[in-house]
Amino acid sequence: MQNNFDEILARLTNRLRELFVKFFDPHLRRNDNVGQGLQRDIEYLLTTADGDLYRVDVEAYSVLAHAAFEDYFEKIALETVKKSVEKWKNTQQVNDTLLLLVAYMLSSGGEKNEEENEEIKPKQKPSNKLDLKADHKTIAKIGLEEVIKKSTNHIDKLVKNAQTYFHNVLGKNNGIELKFLIKVLIPVALDISEEGYNSIKSLATNRGEAAHNTTILSRGQIVRDIPTPLAIFQNDKLIFKFCQELCVQAKNKF
Repeated sequence: MQNNFDEILARLTNRLRELFVKFFDPHLRRNDNVGQGLQRDIEYLLTTADGDLYRVDVEAYSVLAHAAFEDYFEKIALETVKKSVEKWKNTQQVNDTLLLLVAYMLSSGGEKNEEENEEIKPKQKPSNKLDLKADHKTIAKIGLEEVIKKSTNHIDKLVKNAQTYFHNVLGKNNGIELKFLIKVLIPVALDISEEGYNSIKSLATNRGEAAHNTTILSRGQIVRDIPTPLAIFQNDKLIFKFCQELCVQAKNKF
């Protein structure tokens, strides 16, 4: 089954490369003495020691990289849903993504702690209920084929409603912290690794401080530690590894 998972990952790769060249390349240089041959991994050394010289670049990069990763998580989730729905329509096979997606929609309608706005909550209409208690008289009256058809049509409606609901939820998404990630990835059966989450948490913190101007000044001097471009780059490598793992997870469903 053809999909766009690799293309979505490639767009993220290109975006991060652009940001790296724009903001970090002036402060880092390649360390060409690391590793040999095919196992060699590109590493960098920090060449700018004064934090005042890279502070703005770090803040700008953190905000824009955060947006790039957020877009990736949303796109990979939507593509997983899209391909799962297509699989159901083409083969009548339900995968774990559709099961969780429908369960998420139905359960979210009654959860007290849901943060979504009322307009995107699913309406628990009678059409969401399926009566499978078809006795032999009912089957004899309308036929077994018609009973199966009605059941299939009901599942079609649930899948469609769940897909629409999830699209609306993602339209309200506003971050990559865990409270946001669990609503983007878990409902589509994509796992969040602990290493990936810890790295994402670090980037989200840096982005929040940069975007909301929470830097504290004392006599005109910055008193909080500014992460170096090298530290940000190394952390982003771990997030990107997690993104690659998500891509593999998604592709393996099909």
